[in-house]
Amino acid sequence: MRVGIITVEGRGEYLNALTQVLRPEVDDIKIFTDTGINNHTGHFYNLKRCMTEMLDGAKKDEPILITTDDVITVPGWRKYWEKIHSRAQNNIYVLMARQHHLFTPGNISRGYITKCQLRGYYDHATIFINQNGLMDKVLTWFNSVGKNTKPLLKRGKWLDVIIQEYLIYHKMPWTITIPTLFNHIGTVSTLGNNIGGSPDYIGDCVENL
Repeated sequence: MRVGIITVEGRGEYLNALTQVLRPEVDDIKIFTDTGINNHTGHFYNLKRCMTEMLDGAKKDEPILITTDDVITVPGWRKYWEKIHSRAQNNIYVLMARQHHLFTPGNISRGYITKCQLRGYYDHATIFINQNGLMDKVLTWFNSVGKNTKPLLKRGKWLDVIIQEYLIYHKMPWTITIPTLFNHIGTVSTLGNNIGGSPDYIGDCVENL
């Protein structure tokens, strides 16, 4: 497994904590740093280049983890994901989510839910397998079809929203891990959004550790 992390200058505290817990369990980590608060080219650009390089360079069946800098996970997170993957057998995983209604006893017992969940795709921590060329497909679809559909007429400047709508349009369900294996720990994002954290994070579930 290889990892791509998107960040901006001045967020070393988040980045250091995340890489410290990731590094023992992955083969390689690549940091994609935007060029600074006064000259940055934006989240869309940085996420696009990260996903393009990481996914297009992936080997067959190689899991690629993509994260933002302001998330955290627990030691042993990979074994939890591999256990879920052995049952879910999907090729797209969302490891941080915030929709309370998904965290039912049945889903928690199973450890995941697989569906095209409206507003259920979060780019904070995702795993892709055999998704070479996904970014080209997503953006080709967006420029020809997607930008004229709801909700992209209003929210098409956010790449994670575009990815979500592409997956829904093409009936490509993703698997959300429940409890979440990652948690968003940032207060306000670089985009000024107050996202909040997971309602049920594995690091807060003593019985799962």
